[in-house]
Amino acid sequence: MACGLPVCLSFGAAVQSAAAAVGWHYKLVNAGLTPITISAAFDQAVRDKPAGVIAAGGFPPSLYARQLSELKAENIPVVATSIATTQPGIPWVAIGGAWEAQAGTDMGDYILSTSGGKNANVVIATTPSTPVYSSLHAALAKVINSSACSGCSVSTFSFPETEIGTTLPGDIVSYLRSHPNVNYVAADFANELDGLPAQLKNAGLAGKVKLITTDTGATESTYIKEGEEAAAIDVPWPEALWNAFDVILRVNSGQPVAPAANITLPAMILTQSDIPAVATQGIFPLVSDYQSVFKKAWHVG
Repeated sequence: MACGLPVCLSFGAAVQSAAAAVGWHYKLVNAGLTPITISAAFDQAVRDKPAGVIAAGGFPPSLYARQLSELKAENIPVVATSIATTQPGIPWVAIGGAWEAQAGTDMGDYILSTSGGKNANVVIATTPSTPVYSSLHAALAKVINSSACSGCSVSTFSFPETEIGTTLPGDIVSYLRSHPNVNYVAADFANELDGLPAQLKNAGLAGKVKLITTDTGATESTYIKEGEEAAAIDVPWPEALWNAFDVILRVNSGQPVAPAANITLPAMILTQSDIPAVATQGIFPLVSDYQSVFKKAWHVG
């Protein structure tokens, strides 16, 4: 169950490869970006009665509470990405609130380093559609508002998720023009930056405002490679999605979920000097042999 943004839809290939490793069937459902389309997508999941559901995209569970209850009644596990914590019907969360809090700290430390701890004025670009990032915001603000940063500030620019890939770049530029002291834009996730470097260049702001985000796809990695985006706190999405599939396998075979839940997923700050070439092709693993690790646990391959 993927949100309608490119980063979410790209998750499908990772899940498909995990399913193929054990001979399971796989289906991608584009859940879109609105409460209506998300609810309809989960209605589809209820009708399909699958072995398990991966909800990828930070959908607040309140948007599919009825369907989650129905799936739970059928003993169909739902694992989610980018929600704060586990809850009834969702036995495991990939890249949850704790991971985002660490990413916010890392993002703040990167800003401290590149600003010399002085006059870093950060705007957080965020959408209320993905509330998990509130933990990232709090951690980032804690670093920037600390005594380690002199003359620094944090503000927030909020927008509807449906503006991503359409009017959002122009809206961010308008915000920057009305707040000329801002010199860092911190985005919750990569697709929020799509089209922004060109808009900054047209507005004469290129080089004056540094862009940083969590995760990265082909477009945003190209921005980093070309020096148009400063950095990304990369998310190990392939490993996280195989981890999510591992949970579904464990639930279906009556195995404990704890060994999967206790896996520590890595993180990495990508900059122009260290971004690998593979990043410009889309999401990529930070652990090169992750598939072998899971296949060994699954007794396949």
